Amino acid sequence: MLALATNDDGIRSSGLQILVGALARSGYRVAVAAPAGDASGLGKSIRFPLRVRPVEYLGADLAWEADGPPASIVYAALNHLLSERPTIVASGVNHGPNLGASDMLTSATIGAALEAAFQGVIGLAFSHWMRAPGPFPDSDLVSRVIAAVARAASGWEGGVALSINIPRSPRGAVAARPAYNRYAVRLRRVGDTIVPVMEESRIYSNSEPAEGTDLWAFRRGLISVVPLGTDPPVCPDERGWRLAWRVVESIEEELRI
Repeated sequence: MLALATNDDGIRSSGLQILVGALARSGYRVAVAAPAGDASGLGKSIRFPLRVRPVEYLGADLAWEADGPPASIVYAALNHLLSERPTIVASGVNHGPNLGASDMLTSATIGAALEAAFQGVIGLAFSHWMRAPGPFPDSDLVSRVIAAVARAASGWEGGVALSINIPRSPRGAVAARPAYNRYAVRLRRVGDTIVPVMEESRIYSNSEPAEGTDLWAFRRGLISVVPLGTDPPVCPDERGWRLAWRVVESIEEELRI
């Protein structure tokens, strides 16, 4: 089985290293195609021409870095770079959560997984709570979750994407729908550039998300598994929900929670 690994934090991200290692230990051969640098917030944007360079990557059979959005890189990998169709496309592990409807449309981690779904391959987007980019303090936990998800998704029919958010010290897992989330980011000007003032309290500022949503689950220490589909766009069908609950069962069995 072949897995394609990508991300939006750049090919040198520690999250991608964890993802590749976990997929390899799960029995997958791994190909990597990821942006050369940070490509966060680009959603499912497609941009060509795309400059692509082969590189060496520990744990991967093949690897490329590219200058462009992750969804474009996934499209190029599936339609040109790879001679073999992968079983899954795994994206992440993102430094920080991706929760709520706004993140579903903005996150390039999720955008890469969605592009895989539109190309007929299962897409898996992994995100983990982090205060700042750097080494993952919960790398073993995250690796085990990735392995459980990859096992559950193996052999599943394509056209489905899952967004998996992993909190610190999870108490369980649940299939969820996206919450309404509103950002309250203060902006300031530095010369001719407008930049955000990064404050921890800015994240997901709506006071009480609805029960059964990903943000509701995350605030209760639950791993949220959000199914996304392609027909109608971004909305999961019955297959998506079945896969989400299958993944939930696999995670809880792996973590014994």
